[in-house]
Amino acid sequence: MKNIFILTIFYFTLSSLSFSQNQSIDWQLTFGGSLYEYSREIEYTSDGGFINAGYSASVDGNISSTHGGGDCWIVKHDASGSIQWERTYGGSGFDYASSIQQTLDGGFIIAGYSESTDGDVAAMFGNGDCWIIKIDVAGGIQWQKTYGGTAIDNAQSIKQTIDGGYIVAAYSESSDGNVTGNHGAGDCWIMKLDGAGALVWEKSLGGTNYDIGQDIIQTSDGGYVLTGGTHSNDGNASGQNGDGDCWLVKLSCSGNVLWQNSLGGTNYDFGQSVIQTVDGGFIIAGYSESNDGDVSMPHGNGDCWVVKCDSAGSLQWQKALGSSENDYAFSIQQLMNGNYIMTGYSGANDGDVVGNKGGLDCWIVNLDPFGGIEVQSSLGGSGVDIGYSLRELTPGNYTIAGYSESNDGDVSGNQGNGDCWLIKIHISYLGITDDSIEEAVTVFPNPSSGIVTLSGIHDGSDIIIYDVAGKLVFQTKSIGVYATDLDLSGQSRGLYFYNVVNKNGKKCQGKILIN
Repeated sequence: MKNIFILTIFYFTLSSLSFSQNQSIDWQLTFGGSLYEYSREIEYTSDGGFINAGYSASVDGNISSTHGGGDCWIVKHDASGSIQWERTYGGSGFDYASSIQQTLDGGFIIAGYSESTDGDVAAMFGNGDCWIIKIDVAGGIQWQKTYGGTAIDNAQSIKQTIDGGYIVAAYSESSDGNVTGNHGAGDCWIMKLDGAGALVWEKSLGGTNYDIGQDIIQTSDGGYVLTGGTHSNDGNASGQNGDGDCWLVKLSCSGNVLWQNSLGGTNYDFGQSVIQTVDGGFIIAGYSESNDGDVSMPHGNGDCWVVKCDSAGSLQWQKALGSSENDYAFSIQQLMNGNYIMTGYSGANDGDVVGNKGGLDCWIVNLDPFGGIEVQSSLGGSGVDIGYSLRELTPGNYTIAGYSESNDGDVSGNQGNGDCWLIKIHISYLGITDDSIEEAVTVFPNPSSGIVTLSGIHDGSDIIIYDVAGKLVFQTKSIGVYATDLDLSGQSRGLYFYNVVNKNGKKCQGKILIN
């Protein structure tokens, strides 16, 4: 608890400093074919590269094969963005990926949607199913399964759980097949799978109207929290404010609802992305059309909406961000300095938005711990450009994946009507006081099995370790001078970030790779 307090004070102090920002694009890459492609989610991989999950309709360009109708498309990149391999998955129907994560064995788990009954898709329950695919490190299918009933079922988010299985957030209109307990028109549907994809349990959440599960994470207590939207005010949903609310739901490890909160105003509001914050609460990024209830100070037709809740789901603060046109937030992460970074799109060059290039731009916003804008950037060209997923690699270095129809401005190399777009940017903070000068800390070995030595650390420094989702996973205080041994072998394989703050307030941040 003491270290958390120290860290919170450090965050507040850093965010209160007077500084300016300098943002630059390190590189950008458009990839696809002559038709439409998009990247829905990006993740860092244990080899230091990236993996993208999305959709492809093309049969040319960067796409080496197709099954027909539109495919789930997975693309593996090295650290500089170059394509290492790409694979399409699906059948003759319409198939796409919504979510991807690297798994403990070095492979990947993918969640999405399928309307196929052939090709890579072995079976189907109805009009369209949730589709989960497990692939190895080179993209070969290890197993795939469809889940749902005779109506539409669509998986939106998947995460590997601490027991080696998976948790899935989806939308379901079915009341048969794998789906039980449907409450009405369409429910938020949660599935717990084992490591081989077998269904352990499932829950239909919602009321008599439409309810959607959009994003889900496992929480530090072993349970789960999800966000999405609810139009109901009965069943599992209560406290509705209007046309449709952002919905935050806390589940036990067995899927029972512990609490829920409907957030918004009289118009349409939706939760797109959720993370657990270092204080144990939650932050949601999404969309709002309201100007009452929980929503204040909107800018136009619809805004990016960021909502901070405590560990019990109670609203702490909210911010409507954007321009006089439609703006939408798709992804939010907590940074190693306690700030938040969000991406989505902006629709105009006014309000909070500066530098819009035309049409819709990929919009990146760095927020302080209380939701104030510290720096924002509009990236794109004269066409439609959207940021769907964002990750922090090291302090000040970010990778964004999304969609672009441009071939000017910040975008080059467009292959066709619309491409996957991958951007690596750097934001440097200038004029920070001497209290923030970095120490020379080194990590050895790196990569490692989890047993590492941090050298160059002063006695009594705070050492804090985060995972790629920004969740605090380890913290300690260094004992002795210069070198401190850490045992992270109990953590999952993947990329982690360290933050070292010595007794004089000097800091160092970097990454640790566990393989």
